[in-house]
Amino acid sequence: MKPQLHSGSIIVLMLFLLLSLPSGAHAHGMMIEREADALSVYYDNGTPVSRAVVSLFDKNNTVLWEGKADEAGKVNLPVNTFVKAVAEDGLGHRAEYLQGQIRQDEIPRPLAAALGVSFFIFIASVGNYLNKKKQHGKSGSE
Repeated sequence: MKPQLHSGSIIVLMLFLLLSLPSGAHAHGMMIEREADALSVYYDNGTPVSRAVVSLFDKNNTVLWEGKADEAGKVNLPVNTFVKAVAEDGLGHRAEYLQGQIRQDEIPRPLAAALGVSFFIFIASVGNYLNKKKQHGKSGSE
């Protein structure tokens, strides 16, 4: 007789695997947002990138201006004819802003976490359904 896994065992196994994944290192994304006469530079968690180095470029990729963001992550635009802005925080994070480009936000983290948990619950439910179907088939044949 083959050993059977019950849905409770599957859920415990998946939770164990999920909790045993390394979670110490996580990189922040960095973004630039255009305001009327300024740029805002911030990490994906909303924290401003103070003292980020910001460069403004023309259509030929020539640097028009370079400077640092203030403590609030803001840069007052000395030049309004730029087509690209690049910000670097000195820690390896880099963001680009292109004139006329619409920013596409990532899925918010709570939603991504909920989707991940829902996926595991779905897999456990399918396993439970198949297990019950298999058991029902065995009890009907006896």
